[in-house]
Amino acid sequence: MSRIKSGQLDTVQALRGLAAFLVMLAHLGGIGSLYSSLPLFGAHHGIIGVDIFFVISGFIMAYTTRQSWGMVGRFVCARVTRIYPLWWLCLLIEAPIIFSYLTGFWDEYGAYYIKSLLLLPATNPGGEPYPVLSPGWTLIYEMIFYAVFAAVMTTSRAGLTAKITVSLVSLCLVAFILPTDWDLTVYLRNPVYLEFAFGVALASAYSRRKISGRLLLCLLVTSVVVASTYSLGQSARFIYYGVPASLFVATALYLQQQNWRVPAFARWLGDISYPLYLLQSIVMFRMTPVVLGWNIFSGPMTLVAVAALCIAASAAVHYLFERPVMNALKRRKTPATTPA
Repeated sequence: MSRIKSGQLDTVQALRGLAAFLVMLAHLGGIGSLYSSLPLFGAHHGIIGVDIFFVISGFIMAYTTRQSWGMVGRFVCARVTRIYPLWWLCLLIEAPIIFSYLTGFWDEYGAYYIKSLLLLPATNPGGEPYPVLSPGWTLIYEMIFYAVFAAVMTTSRAGLTAKITVSLVSLCLVAFILPTDWDLTVYLRNPVYLEFAFGVALASAYSRRKISGRLLLCLLVTSVVVASTYSLGQSARFIYYGVPASLFVATALYLQQQNWRVPAFARWLGDISYPLYLLQSIVMFRMTPVVLGWNIFSGPMTLVAVAALCIAASAAVHYLFERPVMNALKRRKTPATTPA
């Protein structure tokens, strides 16, 4: 979930905001199943926002390392300082018990909490691929991709898309010979991470100004054709959501090529997209009963109020924590390790 400098790729930054908003809508759509006074609405497909994030991440990693290729330490440092501080804050808000595991307390859940803290592949007690703060499952895939990308950076940049694709496909194949009870195996057997390769391919096309109307039409037609694979479940997610997600990103890049002006609010939503993604489930589950208790809103307006609280909390965390921490970390870095 890399941040993009405003004024550089504004359309992609705005798309990150839209992706986080779509995921929030998907979560809001299911809140009604917990409270009979709230409506249910079909927003499940909003989870495509996660797939958009994956494609954007692949694009940004490939695009921003053009001038720093081979600087693996710089790359790893940039990714660690970008991902972990906010993750740790949100994880501690969600599960303050993790302090106990850091100060000597240990039980049968200790490994699960520490893996969650470090964004290592972690499955919950039910065997599902979710860390303590469930949205972090996507960050675990991000870390896997970063590891692959860092390894590829030790080679020449030539054939980057092919190298990344082969590496990710190899991980998927290896997963089927690993012990099934390993947490890593559970993650790798879901090939959703192949979506990162789509983003890398788009970076190559964008660098050569090959994002055209013809490509968008091709992705649109392909999206319609592969829609039927939805019935195959998670194993085909990288197809039925990955291709449309690539269409979203390619469209943003096409508009960038056309110097399309992005509304300030859309850029701002992109700026707060990372905290919005991580905080939304925390705010929803804690604040929905509070908002219902106010007896000010009813029905759909309650959901609107909860969504507004999610955005407000995310903005507050962005301005009071995320941005100051990132600025402080940048000031401490030498020029050789400043993030791209």
